[in-house]
Amino acid sequence: MIKDLFRRFGVNRAIIVADNDLPGLNGAKLLAEGLGISSCTLTLPCKDLREAVRLGVDKATIDSLARSAVWYCHHQS
Repeated sequence: MIKDLFRRFGVNRAIIVADNDLPGLNGAKLLAEGLGISSCTLTLPCKDLREAVRLGVDKATIDSLARSAVWYCHHQS
Protein backbone atom coordinates (compact mmCIF):
# COMPACT_ATOMS: atom_id res chain seq x y z
CA MET A 1 0.00 0.00 0.00
CA ILE A 2 2.83 2.40 0.78
CA LYS A 3 4.45 1.72 -2.58
CA ASP A 4 1.15 2.48 -4.36
CA LEU A 5 0.66 5.65 -2.33
CA PHE A 6 4.20 6.84 -3.11
CA ARG A 7 3.69 6.13 -6.81
CA ARG A 8 0.38 8.04 -6.82
CA PHE A 9 1.99 11.11 -5.21
CA GLY A 10 5.24 10.93 -7.20
CA VAL A 11 7.46 10.21 -4.19
CA ASN A 12 10.90 9.12 -5.38
CA ARG A 13 12.92 9.20 -2.12
CA ALA A 14 12.09 8.00 1.38
CA ILE A 15 13.60 8.45 4.83
CA ILE A 16 12.82 5.37 6.90
CA VAL A 17 13.16 5.82 10.67
CA ALA A 18 13.64 2.36 12.17
CA ASP A 19 12.95 1.32 15.72
CA ASN A 20 16.23 0.67 17.50
CA ASP A 21 15.85 -3.11 17.78
CA LEU A 22 16.35 -6.12 15.53
CA PRO A 23 12.71 -6.37 14.36
CA GLY A 24 12.70 -2.63 13.58
CA LEU A 25 15.94 -2.83 11.61
CA ASN A 26 14.79 -5.92 9.70
CA GLY A 27 11.44 -4.29 8.92
CA ALA A 28 13.15 -1.12 7.69
CA LYS A 29 15.39 -3.16 5.39
CA LEU A 30 12.43 -5.04 3.92
CA LEU A 31 10.48 -1.81 3.46
CA ALA A 32 13.41 -0.11 1.71
CA GLU A 33 13.85 -3.04 -0.66
CA GLY A 34 10.13 -3.26 -1.38
CA LEU A 35 9.57 0.42 -2.14
CA GLY A 36 11.72 0.38 -5.26
CA ILE A 37 12.91 3.98 -4.76
CA SER A 38 15.96 5.68 -3.27
CA SER A 39 15.90 5.53 0.51
CA CYS A 40 17.97 5.85 3.63
CA THR A 41 17.32 4.27 7.00
CA LEU A 42 17.89 6.22 10.19
CA THR A 43 18.25 4.48 13.54
CA LEU A 44 18.08 6.94 16.41
CA PRO A 45 19.91 6.37 19.73
CA CYS A 46 16.66 5.67 21.56
CA LYS A 47 13.79 3.17 21.34
CA ASP A 48 11.79 4.73 18.51
CA LEU A 49 10.73 7.98 16.82
CA ARG A 50 8.11 8.77 19.49
CA GLU A 51 10.75 8.67 22.21
CA ALA A 52 13.10 10.74 20.05
CA VAL A 53 10.44 13.45 19.68
CA ARG A 54 9.87 13.45 23.45
CA LEU A 55 13.64 13.94 23.83
CA GLY A 56 13.63 16.95 21.48
CA VAL A 57 14.40 15.51 18.05
CA ASP A 58 12.67 17.65 15.42
CA LYS A 59 12.33 17.78 11.63
CA ALA A 60 15.56 19.77 11.29
CA THR A 61 17.47 17.05 13.14
CA ILE A 62 15.97 14.31 10.98
CA ASP A 63 16.76 16.31 7.82
CA SER A 64 20.34 16.80 8.97
CA LEU A 65 20.78 13.10 9.70
CA ALA A 66 19.27 12.18 6.33
CA ARG A 67 21.64 14.51 4.47
CA SER A 68 24.62 12.68 5.98
CA ALA A 69 23.13 9.18 5.60
CA VAL A 70 23.98 6.64 2.94
CA TRP A 71 21.19 6.48 0.37
CA TYR A 72 20.45 3.30 -1.55
CA CYS A 73 18.58 2.75 -4.78
CA HIS A 74 16.41 -0.35 -4.68
CA HIS A 75 14.88 0.07 -8.12
CA GLN A 76 12.74 -2.84 -9.15
CA SER A 77 12.39 -4.02 -12.71
